[in-house]
Amino acid sequence: MRHIIELKNISKSFGEAEVLKNISLKVRENETVLITGPNGSGKTTLLRCLSLLEKINEGEIILDGNIITPETGTESLLKKQLTGFVFQELHLWPHFTVTENITKPLMVVNKISKENATKIAEEILGSVGLADKKNEYPSFLSGGQKRRLLIARTLAMNPKILLLDEITANLDAEIKKEIFSVIKKIAKNKTTIIVSHDKELRNIAERVFYLKDGVLTEKT
Repeated sequence: MRHIIELKNISKSFGEAEVLKNISLKVRENETVLITGPNGSGKTTLLRCLSLLEKINEGEIILDGNIITPETGTESLLKKQLTGFVFQELHLWPHFTVTENITKPLMVVNKISKENATKIAEEILGSVGLADKKNEYPSFLSGGQKRRLLIARTLAMNPKILLLDEITANLDAEIKKEIFSVIKKIAKNKTTIIVSHDKELRNIAERVFYLKDGVLTEKT
């Protein structure tokens, strides 16, 4: 199976602080990878580099055959929506319903008609167990339901690679089970990289990596 992600000796600094140090990694298409490690080790920065929200200082990133270097312009690549980033923070639009939280980006960014966007939203909401919440507003959702909505909104944009940042943070055990179930279903057909402290996610991942002080090592 081909590698959809390749990191070749990438490094990232903020001023004099080197956050990522000479990292190399290959991820196969539809593989699920977990990256764990202590706070401040660079995990979220690595996801931000993969999503092209941060530019690397050294090395090379290859996403689905697209080569990104420190000199590469990323605007055209961002339009390709190679990656979908589910942030730890709950960035939902409170004045839009659950369905509208999904249809608005599809209509504005992807120029999809309202009718087609609604069809996509209803299908995605069904897949994450939120079909019965489609007309609710985010304030009426539980923490786990909000996380599932974030995942659904990202999946609706149909990225080739899904990036999940601390997706189970601050959730109780029962709600975590809901999220695990959703991720397990998604990961069967989507390249997924999860950043988390949650050890239970190792049961979902095919490979586990440890990031500490900017250095990435594979756990066996």
